Parts: sequence; structure tokens; C-alpha cells
Amino acid sequence: MTRPLRTIINGNPFIALIGDVHAGRKFKTNVPLHRIGEREESIYEDLFAALMPVDAKIEQHFVLMGDLFDKFQVDNNTLLKVAHLLKVSTQSGLNVQIHVLRGNHDLSRDLMLASSFDVLKSLCSSNNRITFHDFERPTVVLDTKPLLVVALPYSSVLSASDMAEMMPTMTDIGYYALGHWDYTAHGEDTHNLVPMEVFKRKGVTKVFSGHIHKPQEYTVQGIPLTYVGSLQPYAHGEELPDETLYQTLHKEEVEEILEENENYFADVNLRVLIPSGESWTADVPNCLSFQVKVLANNPDDADLSDLEVGYEEFSTTNIVNKNLAGVSSGLVELVHQRLEHYRNLEN
Repeated sequence: MTRPLRTIINGNPFIALIGDVHAGRKFKTNVPLHRIGEREESIYEDLFAALMPVDAKIEQHFVLMGDLFDKFQVDNNTLLKVAHLLKVSTQSGLNVQIHVLRGNHDLSRDLMLASSFDVLKSLCSSNNRITFHDFERPTVVLDTKPLLVVALPYSSVLSASDMAEMMPTMTDIGYYALGHWDYTAHGEDTHNLVPMEVFKRKGVTKVFSGHIHKPQEYTVQGIPLTYVGSLQPYAHGEELPDETLYQTLHKEEVEEILEENENYFADVNLRVLIPSGESWTADVPNCLSFQVKVLANNPDDADLSDLEVGYEEFSTTNIVNKNLAGVSSGLVELVHQRLEHYRNLEN
């Protein structure tokens, strides 16, 4: 399986899904000073390419599958760049419609705070070719006689299951559900768990989701479930086998490669595995980012699977929920709001 810039789920009308963009994400840790800003710019370049119309003669729908932004409030430059890209796409094809689903990163726990998602919606309000799916209910992306495509945005108020219950029951048609769901529950928290049992009862024939950054496919309750993956991998462990943006190699491998070509890793986020007791003493190679991982055991016996850390794995939300289990929900929500407040101050 490869990571496409967009996942095409229908030919005519054309429907393409674009995974988590995370515009506004800052890449600074382990990044050489002279390379800072390159990854941020590449996100806009990929988003521009993903939104490129294919044929002015047919109806085209581009669906952004949630987490358009990296956090609920991003800087103005990011906001204006994204607004510009959406505008350019709708102007470049007569039959282009863009649908923007709300993801968990697009929403603040304090519902009284306006998010960048809200501001973007306001900026685009005069463009009838851009639809924001941010209501607390399922909304229609496309409805033709043989095909119904429904979007279910992330909600902090309604569980994924409760929102899915609002969908109509259909039979004898193609019935697609688009959303931004977890595949497995976080402990006892099933709030955002993909509601496959409900989908089965409703007659859904295919399910597509953002949220998980590594593209993957399942069959659950007899229904194909596809996680389209993020626009790019954003951390070690999110890359597919044929992707080279993130690479983890042993020290001796890196040294041999650099002897042959000192610029081999120029477009790579490089992680080097070093045996215990050794260090990296050479100059930092030309790369997008450079990280050293010291192995406790013989590197030949190292199991690299335990080094795969996904973007969604570390979550203060999950930590708070786990450690405050049994505490009143009001207090837990207050803790979440204070954490959100300090994260915004930090950024």
C-alpha cells in the first residue's frame, strides 16, 4: 500500500479524500537551523497538488478528512495560506466542490473559544464551492440515486456512535460514511471509536476515516474500513515501507552511505541507531532532521518495532483521563481546559 496525496473513491462524479494536513505544525526539534521551514512549506505544496482538479467536464469533490490544522488556533500566515489554497482550487475548475471535515485538532475543549477552523469558515463563507462539515450531526457530501456520501465530523459533545445513529437507514445503494475516528478505544474511552456496528445497521457499504496517520485497511462487520493516512508522515513510525521521508538506520549503515554520497539524506528525517557506549562524533549530515537513538542491547538484535512512535500515541488527554478516572467529570473537564490554555500560551 502506498500513500497517495489523495484517495479516490469514485470516478464520476469524482470524489477524492485528503488525509490529515496539520497545517501550522512546526518542525524545529532536531532540525538543522538552515533547514527550518522546509517541511512546513512542503505541506502547502502537497495540499496544493492534492486539491488540483482532474477534469473540468465532470463534477469533482475534494474532502479534507479532519485535522486541517495542527491545533485549534494557528498563526495568521498559516490561516491565510490555507484559505488561499482552497480559493485557488475552486477557481481552477468549474465543477470543483471542497468539503472540510472538522477533526479533533480543529476543535478546542473550551467551546466558547473561536478556532482557526471557525475563522477559516468565515473567510470562505462567500464561496459556495466550499462546505464546512462542523455541525453536531451527519451532513451530506454527495447524494445521487446510486450513491450517498455522508460526513460525520469530530464532536466533543456527541460520541461517534450517537452521531452515527442520526444517519438514515438505506438499502440497495452505495452508502459511504466519512469521518475522523479512532480504530481502537483508549482504555474505557469509546467516545471517538469508529461505530461500525451502527454503520452495519444503517446499511453503510464503505467507511473512510482520517485521524490515523499511517494508511491502513480493514474489514469490520463485513464493511471495508479505510484509514486514508495523513497528507505526509509526520513522525518516525508513520512512514510506509516504500516511503523515504523518515528513515531509521544503524550507525554503520549511515556511515557507509555518507562515504558514497554526503547528500544522500538531504530529503530525509534521519534517525541513527547507536550501540550502547558509543556516540555520534561526525558532523551532522545534510538532512531534514537528525536524531540519535542509543540502543541498550546489541544493535544486531534490536527490534525496531518498539521504536515506531505514532503522532497520535502521546496524548495528554489520555493521560488525564486515565489518572483522573473516578473523579467528577466537571473537574476532569476543567483540567483539560487549563492544559489547552497553557498549550496555546506556549505556541
